[in-house]
Amino acid sequence: LEVTGKGRRQRDVVISDRVRALIDQHQVDQLASTASRRKMSAVAAVPPDPAGAGSASASAAALAVPLAPGDPRRPLIGALRPPPARWALGTDGRPVQVVEPADGDSALEASALYQSLRRLFERAAERAHLASPPLDGADLRRISTHWLRHTFANRALEGGVSLAVVRDMLGHADLATTSIYLRTEQRTMARE
Repeated sequence: LEVTGKGRRQRDVVISDRVRALIDQHQVDQLASTASRRKMSAVAAVPPDPAGAGSASASAAALAVPLAPGDPRRPLIGALRPPPARWALGTDGRPVQVVEPADGDSALEASALYQSLRRLFERAAERAHLASPPLDGADLRRISTHWLRHTFANRALEGGVSLAVVRDMLGHADLATTSIYLRTEQRTMARE
């Protein structure tokens, strides 16, 4: 999986066949949803035209063929929201409002993913008292993407993943940076 990581560096992330199958299924589902939204959008985007001019070309544009699952250009997580409606001139020269769907062919921006995670953590914090035993909502409000990254590194190292592999997974340039995630006894063991 090609990703743009911290510092906008491109790198490859190795995933298991099982995870790849889940991603492929997600993209098939996303494609089906996108096709459905495109059809609805084509109907909504093209106002009735008594002369019949303009509607065919606008419908064709709205129903453009999306990227297929497995296409290396297809994003892992597609855009969640449609872009705002815009005005364009129809083939007859009259202005028409074009409503484009969130097509899934556009990658979700990093800031949008961050905001989605923030909303998830906020909702979890609001419901923390309902857990058994109750959780501390304040702790959930402090969760960040950096915290998730840090937790991943700690859990991977505790689970026996080598320091070099965790370094590569985090995109660090050297082991010294990754070793900050090691506990004191692990640091000694890694040095030895």
